[in-house]
Amino acid sequence: MSRQNRSAHMEQEAWFYDELEQVQGIAVPRCYGLFQAHIEEGAEVKTWNDEKDSESDDSDDSDQVAESDQSDGDGFAGANANESEGEKIPEMPTPDPTLLSILLLERLGERMPVGESLDHIKDDVHEIYNDLSRLGIEHLDIRWSNILSVIQDPDDESSGTVCPNHGHAHQWRVIDFDVARKTNGTIIYMDKCAGSWLVRLFLNLPKGRIIEPWD
Repeated sequence: MSRQNRSAHMEQEAWFYDELEQVQGIAVPRCYGLFQAHIEEGAEVKTWNDEKDSESDDSDDSDQVAESDQSDGDGFAGANANESEGEKIPEMPTPDPTLLSILLLERLGERMPVGESLDHIKDDVHEIYNDLSRLGIEHLDIRWSNILSVIQDPDDESSGTVCPNHGHAHQWRVIDFDVARKTNGTIIYMDKCAGSWLVRLFLNLPKGRIIEPWD
């Protein structure tokens, strides 16, 4: 569910799940749709009230996101990194404080273990980021909290969908694309960029350290 005045970010994330349709249920969770409604005057949304009471907001503190993020032409920052330098970048739509947005995704499992060896996980996580690179998507928010395991359901054969790029079913999924961007970078270049951030995770998590992009 979106934070108050943040529906535009969730709309951008929904746009990316559409772009990633080929790897839904493979490298990213299945997306079942974006649902929106206007909250009537006088009605309260508990999570919105909780946010007003909290002064902490770390959602924008990522130095992976360039200050010059481009737009996809629909007013969403970062959706297209291929605009010409002289072209004006559209601004985010004016926030609507009454708009509630819910992005419904496939249920996922736990995050990567902390304080344990990740040797059995590394290759699979690198491969799911390679799946994104092949579609020209830069995640730009690579962190421990955004990589979740698959919940194995013996009654659901699709939970083990084989990746067409790597020939086996991945056991991890990437989430959170509200600051992602689509680019024309080469697969090799994008894999190197993602890999440089993943290496930091894989070096620190076994030592019990959860690092963020801005650390």
